[in-house]
Amino acid sequence: MRKLLVAALIAVLLVAADQGARVFAQSELRKRAGAAVPEAAAVHAKVSSFPFVGQLVVSGRVTEVALRFDGIRSSRLQLHEVALDLRGVVIDRHALIAEQRGQLNRISRGTVTVDITAAALAAAFGVDLRVVMRLGPSGLAGLASAAAEGGRLVLRFAGLPAASVVIPRGDLVPCQPLVAVTSAGVRLSCTFTHIPPRLIGAVNRAGATAP
Repeated sequence: MRKLLVAALIAVLLVAADQGARVFAQSELRKRAGAAVPEAAAVHAKVSSFPFVGQLVVSGRVTEVALRFDGIRSSRLQLHEVALDLRGVVIDRHALIAEQRGQLNRISRGTVTVDITAAALAAAFGVDLRVVMRLGPSGLAGLASAAAEGGRLVLRFAGLPAASVVIPRGDLVPCQPLVAVTSAGVRLSCTFTHIPPRLIGAVNRAGATAP
């Protein structure tokens, strides 16, 4: 019985240490990502991998890394939320073990979503979109189409000229996004297989910060 209790205690301590390392790396990632995107009002980070330290040391893998940037400000258009979800993150094991630093090799895939509210669109285009597009439960009904073209958000209205605005922090969207109209505004989304260059340094530095 005593041996079982000792084994159970050791297991609990190992799990606690593993969780502590994951939480620490998560906090460091949030700080680094915030420094990389200072325009964001808030930054959130989540690392999902268990056992975190074991997987990282043995295979150099982290199951999932999620980043969310809230309220990215710019002179024309404010982004309500930018969310990145990275799956199958692979860290260079040699750099991790021999040099105690995280060096990102690759990811299996990633997704990014960008949400822009109707209020932000109204401010950017200088028109009350709730009137022009008859905003209601069914969405922006008067909008003929919305698309991302050449780093700009282009809105086309029935019977009106097209209007466009630069999408701020386009470096966070490393793929050609599809644009969907929602009841709250518009959402841009796409999938990719490489991390946005602006965040590579942040993820690399945070990947090996576990104590």
